[in-house]
This record gives sequence, C-alpha cells and structure tokens, in this order.
Amino acid sequence: MRLLKKIDLIATISIAVVGIVITLLDTFDSLPSFLSQINLDFSKITVIMLSLIAVHLVLSLLSNEKMEDDLHESITRVIDSVGGVDTKMFNTIQELEVYLAKRIQEAKKDVCDLTWKNKVSFGFSTNARKAANKKIDDSIKKVGPKITYREVFVFCGDQFRIDKLAMRIAQNAPGYSCKYYKNSNAIPRIQFVIVDSEELFFVSSAYPYYCAFRHKALVEIFLNYFNQIWDSPDAITIKDRTTIYQDVYTDIMNGNID
Repeated sequence: MRLLKKIDLIATISIAVVGIVITLLDTFDSLPSFLSQINLDFSKITVIMLSLIAVHLVLSLLSNEKMEDDLHESITRVIDSVGGVDTKMFNTIQELEVYLAKRIQEAKKDVCDLTWKNKVSFGFSTNARKAANKKIDDSIKKVGPKITYREVFVFCGDQFRIDKLAMRIAQNAPGYSCKYYKNSNAIPRIQFVIVDSEELFFVSSAYPYYCAFRHKALVEIFLNYFNQIWDSPDAITIKDRTTIYQDVYTDIMNGNID
C-alpha cells in the first residue's frame, strides 16, 4: 500500500512538473525551440502526460478500493464490538409472516411463540393474511416432530385462536407444547416469536414497524421474559409434548376459558 502511494505521488509530481514547464515555455514562446533542442515533438509529450495521468488514476482507484475495504472491515469490527444488531425490515405484515414461516422451517432446536395480544388485528381475515398464516402453520407442522416448539395463548374469546389450538392438538406433533392464560386483565401484551434463541420477530400488524432482528443480549432478554411466562404457575398447560390435558382442552373448546 505504501509503495502504491509513493508511485502515485511520483506520477502526480511528474504531471505537475511537466505541465508547469510546458505552460511557462508556451507563455514565453519558447516551446518550439525547446522541443527542437531535445529532439522531441509535442505529440510525444502528450503521450507521456496521458500515460502519467492514467497511472495516477489506476493507482488512485486501487488505493480507494483498499480504503473502502479497510473502512468496511473497521465498521464491521466496531459493530461486532458493541454486539451489532442485524435487522430486517418489511413493508407489510404479510412479508414478515412469510419470512417467519421460512425461519420456523429452518429452525434447528426451538421456537418460542406468544399468541396472546389483547385483540386480533383488523384485516386478519384477508386472503393475503390467510395465505401467510397458512405458510406458518405448514412450517410448524413440518418442524413439530424435530424441534421443541412452545406456544402461549390468551384466547380473548377469539375463535381464530381456538381453531388454531384445535389444529395444533389434531396434529399432535411430539415437539409441540402449549399453555394458556385466562384473560383476567386488559393490560396490553407484546406479541413475538423467537427462533433458535437467536432471532426475534415482532408479529402483529398493530405495530408501527414490521421487523425481525438478531442481537444476542436483547434476544436473551426476551427469551428470559418468555421463560418466565412459560414457567409461571398461572400458565395452564394444554399440551406437553405428547401429553394432551384433555379436560383443559375440552373446557377451552366449550368456551370455559375465563
């Protein structure tokens, strides 16, 4: 890198010197006699100047590319040193849900899923949302035998969630477990999904942004929060892997939730 800078500096100085000499000679009308004395015509000087300029441009390009690489590497190191956030933003909730379905299907060990916000968002019955959620359901069905999938419900009298539970129970995937909370208060609840303890999804069309992100410390905070929810004595178990608590499930199907 230093050698390139030295060569570039020499080329730049040469261009400047030749340019200044030609300008001075031309100013005093001495250029023709000077060229005749050194037995060099103006076209050759032009070629030399253009060659020096080309060398300068090439070396500058190489230097800039190296500088860009160094800058990128430095930025990466800074981001890594502060535990940088890898964020994915989506234009619509459907795009987020399709990506979530893909990540669930790629999961290697576990998924933590909160299905418990107070009110199902307007527009949930649209064809686009139905198609996106079908992808999620299909992914859960595929990974259920291979990974641990834990889901927490609050039903809020919503038939869609009750139907979803019925589908999960009918599938009876050995890795799938779920619990529920009685809808005893109206405190807003944040809804999210964590895949493989490394990627966090905020899954609701009610949120101002549709996003998923990876950040070790922040994901661990939300994972700890989920585990507190899961382990609470107020969480009523519906299904624990292959064991279905039939009396609890029957109460939910009969509407005896609160």
